[in-house]
Amino acid sequence: MLKQLLGFSIFLLLPLSAIAQEQGGPYHSGNWYSLSYIYDDFRYEEPGAMKETGPLPGLHGDFGINMMPWLTLGGGFQYVSGNLTYDGATFGGTPVTTLTKDRNWHINMRVYFFADPIEFSIGWARRYLYNNLVVSYRREETYNFIPIALTYKFQPFYATYEYRNFVSGENLTHMSDVSSAQRDVKFKQDTGSGFSLEFGYIIPAQPVSTKVFLRYDYWHVAQSDIQNDNTQNLVEPDNNTREIFLGIGVIY
Repeated sequence: MLKQLLGFSIFLLLPLSAIAQEQGGPYHSGNWYSLSYIYDDFRYEEPGAMKETGPLPGLHGDFGINMMPWLTLGGGFQYVSGNLTYDGATFGGTPVTTLTKDRNWHINMRVYFFADPIEFSIGWARRYLYNNLVVSYRREETYNFIPIALTYKFQPFYATYEYRNFVSGENLTHMSDVSSAQRDVKFKQDTGSGFSLEFGYIIPAQPVSTKVFLRYDYWHVAQSDIQNDNTQNLVEPDNNTREIFLGIGVIY
C-alpha cells in the first residue's frame, strides 16, 4: 500500500512542479508561521462497550520555509487537553459515568508543492493520546502515519482533504493501576485508517493575517493483538475517534 501511495505522489508532483506559480506558501509568499486557538469537540467510542465525549481546548501551529517558488518544507503541532465524560464501566464491569483526564497532541513534518490554486503535501506524523480513566487505569496511545493532503484555494477561502495512511500504532495500558498483581501491557495496533476535511477563511493583511477554520477528523483503529497482564489475556478493542475543530488564529 505504501509503495502505491508514494508512486501516486510522484505522479502528482511532476505536473504540479511543471506549472507552479511563484507563491511560496499556503498563506502568502515566502516563509510563514501561524498559531491558532482551537476548540475540539471530541468523541471516542469502543462500540458496545464505552465512549468518551466532551470539549478539549488547545493550540494549533504550523510553519513553512520556502525553498523554491513551488516548494516549501514545513511542519506543525497540535495540543489539546481537558476532561471528557466517560460512559461505560469499571474494569470489574460496574456501570459508571465519570470525568476523565485527557491530553492529545500531533506533530508532523511535510513537504508542500504549489501550483496555484492547488497545494499538495506529503510527510510524516505522530499522534499521541493520554487517557486517564480515573476509575480504573491509564492508557497511552501512539499512532504513526503518513499525511497526504490536497488543498484547493478560492481566495479568501480554502478547502483541504487529508488522507492519513496508518503505519503503526501501540497502546500502553497501565494495568498495574488496577492491582499490584497485574503488569502494564503494550498492545500493537497496526491496522487503521483516518482522514481530515478542513474549510477555512483567511483575512489577508500585513504583516499579520487572520485565519478561521472548521475541521473534521476521523480515525478507525482495528482490534489489537493479545497480551497477558499476569492474570488474564487482554485486547484493545476496535475503536473510532471523531473530532470537530473550530479554530481562529494569526499568520505571520
